[in-house]
Formats: sequence, C-alpha cells, structure tokens
Amino acid sequence: MIINEHNLIPRLLQKIPGLTIHQFLSINKILFIVNPKVGSSSVIFSMLKSYLDKENVSRLDFYKHVSFSGSKKLKSKSEESNFNFAITRDPFSRLYSCYKQKILIDDTPRYTKNYFFQYYPLIKSEQNFRDFVKAVCKIPDYLSEKHFMSQSRILNYSKNTFNINKFYKISNLSLLEEDLKHEFSANFKLEKRNISNKKNIDLLQVYDEELISLVYKRYQADINNFNYVNIYEQLMDNL
Repeated sequence: MIINEHNLIPRLLQKIPGLTIHQFLSINKILFIVNPKVGSSSVIFSMLKSYLDKENVSRLDFYKHVSFSGSKKLKSKSEESNFNFAITRDPFSRLYSCYKQKILIDDTPRYTKNYFFQYYPLIKSEQNFRDFVKAVCKIPDYLSEKHFMSQSRILNYSKNTFNINKFYKISNLSLLEEDLKHEFSANFKLEKRNISNKKNIDLLQVYDEELISLVYKRYQADINNFNYVNIYEQLMDNL
C-alpha cells in the first residue's frame, strides 16, 4: 500500500541508509517523480494551487497529496499515468545547494541539529564544504540519503523503471511550465518557493580542481545521463 501521510513517518524512513522510498505527486494522470534539490517544492505547490483552486496551499495540503512508496508501487503508478516527468540539476550546484541548506542553514524545525545524523561523524553540522564533499564521496550511492544520492539512482534512469516521458533541467523550467499548461492545466503557473540560494552560485568560489574531480567521479553517471559534461568542462577550463 502506498504511504500517503502528512506526518513525519515517511520522511524519517527515507533517512535510513539503503532503504529506497520514492516521493511523488500524482494528479489527473500526471506523475511528478521528486528528485531533491531541483525545485521540486515549487512544482508541487504550483500544481496543487491549480488543482485545489486555492491561492495559498498549506504544508498540510502538500503532504496530504504527496505520496511515498517503494519502487514497485511507483512503477505501477507510472503505468497508469499519461505524462511522467522529473527534473534534474548539475551535480556540482546540486551538492552545494544541499550543503547550504542542510549543513549551514537550519531552515526547518528538527529533532537533531545534524540533518545527516545517520552519517555522524563523517558528516557533521556546520562542517566546511571541502570536508562535506569528501564525506559524501566516501558514501556508496546505495547507502546515500536522498539529498546527495545520485539522480540516476533516484530516478532509476538506466532501466527507466518509472516510464519517465521527459526530463527537465532546473536551469530551464520554462519548458516544464509550457508543457504543464498543455498536459495539466491551461492556467498553470510555476511559482518559486523554498529557494535556499536566491543568487546564482559562482561555483568556482567553492570548488577547486580537487573537489571538481571528486564530484565528477562520484556523480559521473548523472553528468553523462543528463548531459552535464559541459558544466564539468567549463569548471575545469576556468580554474
């Protein structure tokens, strides 16, 4: 049975290393498979605003409609949908965004100061970015928490288990907005929410050659599968 609760249980289960629980929104035969740190909250709130015809969508509305399940249940759901989509982001800015929001910024009430407490002492609250990157790169993908797990694994890209029709890049969500006006609602408007870094990141301020190489090796599947080789090359060329 698909878990669909607006409490902490599914989100806490997601933090168990090695346990894969997918998060998704399914409305009117449209399936959005959530991939953390790619603007997912903005898409979900915007879709719910149109679906519920409410100006202000609450967190309760959010978790009432967002579902959590294992791969088999999500695969079954994807086979019932008419349009399945996901969003990706280059691994360099995605990992830095994860660091800013989960290591440096206490953006939501928590039971523990260390968001990634299950990896202590490898990952610590308020550690520097270099140590965080090195820690993440030591953790196997199959034991990674969703915020730094590879996008290829989250979306099961190699087998396309979830029958994803289209992948969008966070850098060009205007394409998604136009498609959802056609597939979902003519009045759909994508509104930005939960932005941990409101300014464009100059990645070379936080990455040097060592860290670029580590992230490239750790997330090479994402870089190749979702066409981010140009980001890697630009970073290396501009060192």
